Amino acid sequence: ARLIRDCTEKNNYPKHVFIYFAKNTTNVVIEIAATLKTITSMSMSKQTMNQDVLVNIKRKNIPIEQYDDLREKCHDRGIETFCELIYALPGENYQSFIDGVRESIRNNVSVTIYANLMLHGTEQSTKQSREKYGVKTAYRIIPRYITSYDELPSLEYEEVVVETNDLSRDDFFRVRFFQFLFFIFKSEIFLELAHSLSINGLDYVTLIENITKDEKNWTAGIKQLFNDFY
Repeated sequence: ARLIRDCTEKNNYPKHVFIYFAKNTTNVVIEIAATLKTITSMSMSKQTMNQDVLVNIKRKNIPIEQYDDLREKCHDRGIETFCELIYALPGENYQSFIDGVRESIRNNVSVTIYANLMLHGTEQSTKQSREKYGVKTAYRIIPRYITSYDELPSLEYEEVVVETNDLSRDDFFRVRFFQFLFFIFKSEIFLELAHSLSINGLDYVTLIENITKDEKNWTAGIKQLFNDFY
């Protein structure tokens, strides 16, 4: 970690690195993150806030009290942290996922949202698991991994869960629309709005929900933007 930091300080490179930190954050992990805090942020992964889903994916998050304590230690050291939440996990429905995002935001946790990728070799990708949870998938090209070798086009793609017993295809697209608006409201442009909502006991997750339910009052420009997204 120190070698990477020293290289950045001396050569201004690398300017940013992404590190897969240990699943359960410890003081040792915090020390590593503190060394690299100018070029990376630290993921304090949860994947889901739903306890039933955690059982389904055979995962156990650290207790919320320990999580909050470690997060505060990170912030005291100037380490930027974020939480990863994944939609379309087995047992997760639309509302439980949105509620999990809202709970995290209200606890002042920065959230990054990801789709549930079907990784070959994992239990989730087995025929038995797919049938048990009614998993249906689709494939998508990864835009940043398109190139050519000696005029031979090359690309990479990934398999994404788009439907389960608990999440319909329509709800999958509802989550995608929520993710679109969530990305917008997380931007620096809306920092003051997010702060104002917070000090009044509100949050922009609830704001997004209200916007999506209020189609009759969408302006022509907003309606065009949302229709273009769909």
